[in-house]
Amino acid sequence: MAAGIDLATRAKFPPQIGVTCAACHTGHLEYNKVSLRFDGGPAMTHLGRLEDATVLALLYTLKVPGRFDRFAERLARRTPEWPAWKDKASLEKEMQATLDRILILKRWVAQSSRTPAVEEGFGRLDALNRAGNLVFFTALLPNDILAKDPRDPATRHVPPHIAANFAPITAPVSFPPLWDVPHFLWAQYDGSILNALVRNAGEALGAGAMIDITDPDPARRFRSSLPIGNMVAFESLIAGSDPLARRSFDGLAAPRWSDAAKLFEGDANWKIDPAKVERGRQVYRAFCVECHRGPVRDPEFDRLWPDYSFWNERSPDRRDPNWVRFGDRNYFNVVEKTVAGMGTDPEQSKVLAYRKVTLPAALDFDPVRILSEQKDCDLAGRNDLDTVFGVALMAVVGRSVDKWFADNPTDAETEKKMRGPRPNCPNQRTFTPSGKIVPHYRARPHDGVWATAPYLHNGSVPTLHAMLVPQRERPRAFCVGSRQFDPRNVGLKLEPLPCATGLTTVDTTELGSSNLGHSFEGTETDVTKLPPGVIGRELTPDERDNLIEYLKTL
Repeated sequence: MAAGIDLATRAKFPPQIGVTCAACHTGHLEYNKVSLRFDGGPAMTHLGRLEDATVLALLYTLKVPGRFDRFAERLARRTPEWPAWKDKASLEKEMQATLDRILILKRWVAQSSRTPAVEEGFGRLDALNRAGNLVFFTALLPNDILAKDPRDPATRHVPPHIAANFAPITAPVSFPPLWDVPHFLWAQYDGSILNALVRNAGEALGAGAMIDITDPDPARRFRSSLPIGNMVAFESLIAGSDPLARRSFDGLAAPRWSDAAKLFEGDANWKIDPAKVERGRQVYRAFCVECHRGPVRDPEFDRLWPDYSFWNERSPDRRDPNWVRFGDRNYFNVVEKTVAGMGTDPEQSKVLAYRKVTLPAALDFDPVRILSEQKDCDLAGRNDLDTVFGVALMAVVGRSVDKWFADNPTDAETEKKMRGPRPNCPNQRTFTPSGKIVPHYRARPHDGVWATAPYLHNGSVPTLHAMLVPQRERPRAFCVGSRQFDPRNVGLKLEPLPCATGLTTVDTTELGSSNLGHSFEGTETDVTKLPPGVIGRELTPDERDNLIEYLKTL
């Protein structure tokens, strides 16, 4: 991160090491001592352990004899442009203040947890609750108290007026793959974000970007460390050109099984059986198209069922169009299904829809009014949404984007292009005009699905094979953290329980980690009569194997 000003202390800080999008969105699989790494895939990152390790590193550097002197000397040699670091006393004071601030925050966070937090573990993150805690809890804390010694009695208890704004980590989800995403109409698993720049800025806040929403001077309020220019550049790089015009994605593309298989010639586990693929295509058409639509890159599917091609602007099986145009851009209209109907874990869907936050009255911050300033947001009379976390977060992030453009003057045409054509509005499928809240999850195309384990939005199913058996037969617990790949069942190689040191456990009985729903079971073939959580009859072993073979090719 470039040098800047700390939004809390107003002190200058030097260039810093941090994480970028790649930390959570770089796929890495290993098989027979061969590593496969691909951009945009879900990472096996454990942000919680990284945070804990950083705190320990600070503590050891300050307390273990000799370590601080070595650190200070190396720092001074490597960054001569930052003279303050040559002053050991100032550096030690700054590091101690940082550690003290972290310890106070950890103390207050513990006091504010009404529900015990769950461990995110490797490959999962509760980014939405993290973003909410940063914006509506940490950013509202009084800096004068955070600057005190943790032993000071004034730091023993979190200020009561803000305690209710903290939410524990209860909804960890898998890091989603990034390919194709710039062209999805709605982003996030719950289909909650329409504008791409707001989506990226909100995710940066979830990863720890700073924002100031309490500055007494309204002219400085909503300053942030968000690198908006970089975000726009990354989004453009990933997106490529208009896919509908090309009938393909030319930005960041999903990895192909066939490319990986070239590294393992002669290994039967990587060989594709064309006959199974042909039969699996039929199974996909029968069971998967309703939600995941036609495959992105299978010309044979398009030849057999041209009306159901992914690239058709409309299909006969859905009322909504497949593609929606905003300005001069086309967006794929991802299918959205009710959480109740899908039967999958509901915790992530509850975060933006049901979590409540409050802001000090002195800020005069009205989320519904702010979002209604956009011509395409129909929120008239919806003051009931002012305290809804998802709506408030959209308004705060929108204001931080506005502030960036105010502080970084940009010509009107360039700013319009950077903001994108889609407004920053809530999804009316969730926040219905009638006032009822109906949480939804959105289904993405199965493009590169073979490389995105573990499955379901919360990463609670380790392999494609386990996804396609009745829900009662799925593993109740499995280990994550290893990058070992199982090409036969397609997904994580199941490690023996209890998990080895260094790995973490996905326990599907824990809050936020249910592996139920999206299940094929029973004998009912009339989809209108299926119970919640069941999306089709039980597949035969041959159908399951054929479908997996076909999914490998997508």
